[in-house]
Amino acid sequence: TSDTNGKHTIVGDFTLRGVTNEVAFRVSADESEDTLTLVGEGSITHTAFGFEPYYALFGQRRNQDRLKLRIQVTGTNVGNNASLSAPIIGDLR
Repeated sequence: TSDTNGKHTIVGDFTLRGVTNEVAFRVSADESEDTLTLVGEGSITHTAFGFEPYYALFGQRRNQDRLKLRIQVTGTNVGNNASLSAPIIGDLR
């Protein structure tokens, strides 16, 4: 789906540690003649995927449950052949 600000929402299944959940990412699109690139972010929680956030020093240092994911998806059309790459970029917070 898209909004009036040029942002789009893509929804799909995300698997982490053998657990799959549906996630949504807000992305912006950059289109050239043969390439479409989507860049955006979404978030997941540790507990939704069955594990506890990291903690140390008897709980004095710990990660938040929510992780922010940044993605970049690039699709290239070359004649009748299309390719797609989707590395996760940035940091996991």
